[in-house]
Amino acid sequence: MSDPDAPPPGYRQLTRFEVWRLARANVALTLAILLVAAWQTWRLFQGDDSLGIAWGGLSGMALAEGRWWSPLTSMFMHAGIAHLLFNLMALASLGPPVCLRFGRDFRGAATYLAFYLLCGGLGDATFLAIHPQGEINMIGASGAIFGLWGAVARMRPDGSLAPILSRQVWLQTRAAIVSNLIIMAIVVGPALLAGQWNGGGIAWEAHLGGYLGGLLMIGLPVFRSRPLTV
Repeated sequence: MSDPDAPPPGYRQLTRFEVWRLARANVALTLAILLVAAWQTWRLFQGDDSLGIAWGGLSGMALAEGRWWSPLTSMFMHAGIAHLLFNLMALASLGPPVCLRFGRDFRGAATYLAFYLLCGGLGDATFLAIHPQGEINMIGASGAIFGLWGAVARMRPDGSLAPILSRQVWLQTRAAIVSNLIIMAIVVGPALLAGQWNGGGIAWEAHLGGYLGGLLMIGLPVFRSRPLTV
């Protein structure tokens, strides 16, 4: 029997530059533009940041009050330019290899977009499962982006997938955990020291759900790699 995770016909290992060059015209940059547009639109029409977060942020209370759109809108909203730029840099690094894996045509773009949104949705679901009656709104694309990280954690240079219980996946997972701890220290640490922490901070729950979702979903038949011609 053939290995379903073996490199597809026509696949060859690409350099990092080639990956970015081939994928840049696909959905990775489109999503980046959407993230920027959503943030700018929110600031333009809401004026007050708190009003924008109350309208599009995700929480148990938001859903209880009927804001059914918040799981989607929260993925495209950011708490300032620093938050936005950080996520855009992560998307620019993690998006192209996953995008390229699905193909360079319309089908590949649609598959990539579906994968991105599913990872974000799983991040949202994890956040809500841990805070079903929470009042603090969550915003940001980090759940979806950590899903891309989970996918990259299993992707080998030859196009095959590493087993979930492998050294490659462990090293990537450890890096994801460390990055969360560092970001939490940077964001929450000063507020704690100043005695001004209100319970908000980094939505590690969404990061966890997105990462595990990407780690598992990339192995599904619908998300297998497709032949690549250069």
